Amino acid sequence: MNLSFVTIGDKDFFDSIWISVQQANHFYPSASFYIYDWGLTNSQRTRLKEIVNVDEIIKWDDHVKVSSIERFSLLRRAKSHIYKYLPIEYADPEEIENARQREQNYAQKPFCLLDCLRRSGSRLIYLDGDAFLVNQINDLLQREFDIGVTLRRQDEIINKRNQCQVLNAGVIFFNGYVAHTEAFLKNWIRRIESTYEYLAEQTALTRLIEDECPGIFDNYYNKGVLNLSSFNIKVQVFPCEKYNFNWIEEGVDTDSTNIVHFKGGRHSNVERFHSLLNEIDISIPKR
Repeated sequence: MNLSFVTIGDKDFFDSIWISVQQANHFYPSASFYIYDWGLTNSQRTRLKEIVNVDEIIKWDDHVKVSSIERFSLLRRAKSHIYKYLPIEYADPEEIENARQREQNYAQKPFCLLDCLRRSGSRLIYLDGDAFLVNQINDLLQREFDIGVTLRRQDEIINKRNQCQVLNAGVIFFNGYVAHTEAFLKNWIRRIESTYEYLAEQTALTRLIEDECPGIFDNYYNKGVLNLSSFNIKVQVFPCEKYNFNWIEEGVDTDSTNIVHFKGGRHSNVERFHSLLNEIDISIPKR
């Protein structure tokens, strides 16, 4: 099957990654699964390797340094810039350094995806380490698009400098030709490197699309075309409500939801996490 799933995470995301692998295998048994290891334990790696659809677990020790985010740390030298361009809660020097490190971690995503694309040579479904399928997504995969992104609820959308909350980059679909996916990822990386805003990875993704497709985020299922690296790349917008559901505290309707996203792992809502596992009839392996 010309389809691969890919996720990233460390030891704290083992439970949800294990479930994600199992769910992908349940709905798409012929698809491969790639895991980018940001700090799994040896025993966790061994357990994951035992699952039939896990094609590779890639140790991602040497994080790629994104120059714009490295320069981001220099803002500590100028408090006026810190207070002007960063949320006030990040004005403390230690918090600024923590924020810079988080930014570097988030920015690894397109690099991991580019690496996975070269390994798999297939369509990719990216899921954060705390996201997993609860239903099949055939209706989405049968659509004609190259890049699928998930849009937040309309009342949550904010689009201004240093507060770009439009897309949720925890779930992304790469449904077209490999060359189109590669071109998009390379342009996303370049855009991250020129984005001097908070949450540069997600912000760059939003800006890259909206610059060439004004109004695309006005409604779900809108379509647009990006001209990148001589390719016409088709983008479609999907609702988080269905394909990246992260309002876990509201409860999950498994009849209308295809992908859930716990945004911080099962620890963000332990009771709901286990309730959902019971509903989809899956259990976490004993430690």
